Amino acid sequence: MVRSCGRVVPVAGRRSRLVFLVVLVGALSVAALRPAGANPGDPRVGFGSDGIVRTDVAGRGDTARKIARLPDGRILLAGEVSLSGPLEPVRTGIGLVRLNDDGSRDPTFGNNGVAVATAGLTSRVTDLDVMPDGRFVVGSFDSTDHGVKLGFSRFLADGSADPSFGQGGLVLIGADGISGGDPDSPQLAVAPDGSILAVGAFFEPHLLLIRLRPDGSGDPSFGNAGVEDTGLPLEPDDGAVTDSEGRLLVGIDGVAPQGPTLYRYRPDGTLDRTFEDPTPNAFVPDLNRLAIAPDGSVYAFAAYLNGPYSSLTVYRWTADGAVDRSFGANGVVTLPDPPGGGQGEGAWTIQVQPDGRIVIDGLLDGGFFIGRLLPDGERDTTLGPDGVVASTVFAGSSQGATSGALALNADLLLTGPDFNEPEGVSDFLVARIQLTSGAQRPSKAPSPGTSGTRSGYWMLTSAGQVFAFGDAKDFGGTAADPTHIEPTPTGDGYWILAGNGTVTSHGDAQWLGNAHLASTEQAVSLSPTPTGQGYWVFTNRGRAIAFGDAPFLGDMSGTKLNGPVLGSVATPTGKGYYMVASDGGIFAFGDAAFAGSMGGKKLNAPVQSLVPDADGHGYWLVASDGGIFAFDAPFRGSMGGTRLNRPVVGMVRYGDGYLMVGADGGIFNFSSSPFVGSLGDKPPTAPVVAVAALSA
Repeated sequence: MVRSCGRVVPVAGRRSRLVFLVVLVGALSVAALRPAGANPGDPRVGFGSDGIVRTDVAGRGDTARKIARLPDGRILLAGEVSLSGPLEPVRTGIGLVRLNDDGSRDPTFGNNGVAVATAGLTSRVTDLDVMPDGRFVVGSFDSTDHGVKLGFSRFLADGSADPSFGQGGLVLIGADGISGGDPDSPQLAVAPDGSILAVGAFFEPHLLLIRLRPDGSGDPSFGNAGVEDTGLPLEPDDGAVTDSEGRLLVGIDGVAPQGPTLYRYRPDGTLDRTFEDPTPNAFVPDLNRLAIAPDGSVYAFAAYLNGPYSSLTVYRWTADGAVDRSFGANGVVTLPDPPGGGQGEGAWTIQVQPDGRIVIDGLLDGGFFIGRLLPDGERDTTLGPDGVVASTVFAGSSQGATSGALALNADLLLTGPDFNEPEGVSDFLVARIQLTSGAQRPSKAPSPGTSGTRSGYWMLTSAGQVFAFGDAKDFGGTAADPTHIEPTPTGDGYWILAGNGTVTSHGDAQWLGNAHLASTEQAVSLSPTPTGQGYWVFTNRGRAIAFGDAPFLGDMSGTKLNGPVLGSVATPTGKGYYMVASDGGIFAFGDAAFAGSMGGKKLNAPVQSLVPDADGHGYWLVASDGGIFAFDAPFRGSMGGTRLNRPVVGMVRYGDGYLMVGADGGIFNFSSSPFVGSLGDKPPTAPVVAVAALSA
């Protein structure tokens, strides 16, 4: 039976205190927060106050459980909040918070970034999914006057209830009189057409498949008016995810001596018997979470933390259900106990990062642990000696906690309740945890018998893949729409900028925020300060957006341009920057010295990049045909007049000269620094869009 009812209650928050992004969801007992630092597991400096944000939603009893990150970098939190006074019957509602990517409240959402809705007498938030148009759906396990229900609440992008869904934005599933069920259900996914596929369980715990049409009504073509009882003795927290084709995968715990078992259901609710469903030969008593990679591979994470019997185990299947024996040992990887002991509450999440690495996290008695594997199953020792690190950002333990987390390339977002408050009071808490060493590190000492210099460069393709040459190291790519790659001052990391303004940090690069852009605006370049503690993002409309210790020195955003800005770069001092437009126009700010331009002159091809020379008093411009224009800088040569296989798409300073890259990955080196390779003879599938070089 489908029942619809509900209302939205605007509630003003008490205060908002900053905390860095780590998405921890569940009843976390927070005894202490460690100051932000430079090691994996530490809060990431640059988000909120030392990497942590607290937000009061309803005044008391706020418990954040789920988190989502919007395409523009904003953060959406969902959890339950207390709506009753100290001596009143318990009533809880759904609390929502939206933060900007710097941790501040988004004033365009709800009431100064906060909204509250009701779905029953009490509600426990179980899931959160964001739709492409900004609307979002919250799953909840609700107690009502007619028994327990599985709740689905849909909200508009501004945090108000969506009146086109159910009754007042709410749909409740379940027959009257049911007294119990799995409090972690429903788990849900919203399809591109707006329909909802979900799993849930009442007592006795049989897995229910649920399909709602975009208006919230039960899909009559699916089961019994949108609800199908599978008969499986399964609670959805054992693992349930949907793939890109709308099929549902569920996993159940292993039964000795076998490992976990997977089932796949088609969008119409029928069991997909083409899915092989083999079982790896590794027994784990408690399967916790599933994840699906972009290529369709399925990962399962099981954690059992109990002294000598502890284990952290990750399984991988191919998209058709075969055990992927190229992963670890015949499809299974077992990690060591987290540092500091093997007692805890088990697994929270498993996720596949944009660069293909696999991140797991879970709860310990004294905080939480994070583990990371390379795509082939090898332990990622950049996270810790054994690929596992423990953190005490959330000190204490949790009973029956459920959690959500978001893994970026360099960080993990976690959310949960903050109990560092008077008795009975808690706030939503968000932290951003480093997966890499994010503080500045000294340059590597030269090896005996060498000059101490490093030579190398990176190429970035439109698919987000990074190719490293020479001494440059590969720290992973990104799945976003990339436009620029920029190394850190040490050369031990880099930032990747996407056209929508999103910044991802890799290696020792510090993430300091994303650029919020207008609909017609595109981010074209990023340039760091000499300390690496700040950067500017520049856009095609001539706007400069400063982060960290980068000062704003002016821009061209209020001026009509003859051509879009295609590149920008800071001066060596970090006290100025240049912008170059496609017509060769140059705009200098701060201590950037104007030495001439090609503005107003006829060009054979549009200008692509500007590169300051070593002394900072001059610069070179490069056009897409490889032509070079030198202004108060020595001319080293060009490709102008030479037929190129693909146009030049970027240029950077390299040693005492410059280095160009073509869209096919061809390298043209005009410096005394060594050529260390190219892709010109084997062009990548996706074109190269940017190049970056190690400093001499």
